[in-house]
Amino acid sequence: TRAPIALQRRQQRRSESGQDLVDADPKRAAVADWDVNSVLCYIKSLGLGHVEHSFLINGIDGAMLIDLSEEELVQELGLTKIQAKKIKSRLR
Repeated sequence: TRAPIALQRRQQRRSESGQDLVDADPKRAAVADWDVNSVLCYIKSLGLGHVEHSFLINGIDGAMLIDLSEEELVQELGLTKIQAKKIKSRLR
């Protein structure tokens, strides 16, 4: 039997975002273990402290941060495209 469409899409997104590589990459594994406060510290370290409130009120932890696309960061959290790109690119 085939997985439901929503599950297939999530698996595709996980693959595209590199989530399936978390176990193979210690740096990404560490990010996946971050709590919300660790994500906030990361956001501040990038000079983006002015957008941290969006991450706080949405409870974005490391696992979710890895899973979010740049598009979702823009649409759901109100970041600019450049801010979203910076956040995602520095995780790699």
